[in-house]
Amino acid sequence: MPGSDESFDALVLGGGQAGLAAGYYLAEAGLRFAVVDAHARIGDSWRRRWDSLHLFTPVFANHLPGMRFVGDPNHLPSKDEVGDYLERYADFHELPTICSTRVRRVVPRDAAFEVRTASGILRADRVIVATGAFRTPWRPASAAELSDEVQQLHASEYANASEVVGERVLVVGAANSGAQIAMELAAAGRHVTLAGRDTGQIPRRILGVDVYRYLGPLLRRRVDSWIGRRVRARMGPGGDPLVGMTRRQVVATGVELAGRVDGARDGRPTIGGEPHEVDSIVWATGYRNDFSWIEELPTSPEGQPVHDGGLVPELPGLAFMGLRFMRTLRSSLLGGVGDDAKAVVSALIDGATPRAS
Repeated sequence: MPGSDESFDALVLGGGQAGLAAGYYLAEAGLRFAVVDAHARIGDSWRRRWDSLHLFTPVFANHLPGMRFVGDPNHLPSKDEVGDYLERYADFHELPTICSTRVRRVVPRDAAFEVRTASGILRADRVIVATGAFRTPWRPASAAELSDEVQQLHASEYANASEVVGERVLVVGAANSGAQIAMELAAAGRHVTLAGRDTGQIPRRILGVDVYRYLGPLLRRRVDSWIGRRVRARMGPGGDPLVGMTRRQVVATGVELAGRVDGARDGRPTIGGEPHEVDSIVWATGYRNDFSWIEELPTSPEGQPVHDGGLVPELPGLAFMGLRFMRTLRSSLLGGVGDDAKAVVSALIDGATPRAS
């Protein structure tokens, strides 16, 4: 790692797809910068996810600027394929990276920023926070009321069925991750209940064509457009629609559907107010952003950073990348971060506010 007093034109915090796309445009602009990541290798944030995970966006929808995701255009990449693509991307573009370095604090100071890490302090005129839309695993408060006899795993901790104890498994959260994990556990012979609201569903193909061929133009829409506001309101915080599978297909694998988990009683989760006997729970309940480590950051009542197209007006020089619905409907998707990165980096350099195209 560079010395404690090293200064940069810009620092990118997070070496996932959003951070690397930002790095691409910083390099194109000729700035002195580095991408700081907590993992040992670029791409490890993907490699550490559950073993059978595949994207629901096909190869043709997953390109980063300046380097295509090579492969069958209709292939759904595995999590390791995504991780390896990101590592190749950083190597190909010779993006300067500082790995195995966890950021502890960002402090605005003298019209610039101190980035405090476990290894020392870095300084930068500009900071792009690209830790992603899905940073901190979230579980409901009732999880703390469950018996110690019930094994609890968050989806971020789940690797495969062999790690889940007992026969009766409750998967909480019925969006894509929860449904995929529930079906995998059912295939492994467990009695699985999938709890959560119906998030809707999108077919894999329409008239023989992958649905993302149709969705591409829609997902590029601004979040403040008429269609953007409608999609945001429909999707809400409860999870994205199932892609390429239906609830009926989930049931066909042996999974039992149930309503929402609404609390705990006698050390067991309750569904509709009644205790549900389980040996294990997999919480596919998503993530919450925690930006308390950024001093003076204005946030909404929900803890979200107050920004305009990724830039924070109250902290000039600070920007975000990869947040859900940050600029467009695909701002948190692998294939959507490139457009955002171009606009955010350009505006960050110019001191302007980026506008979605």
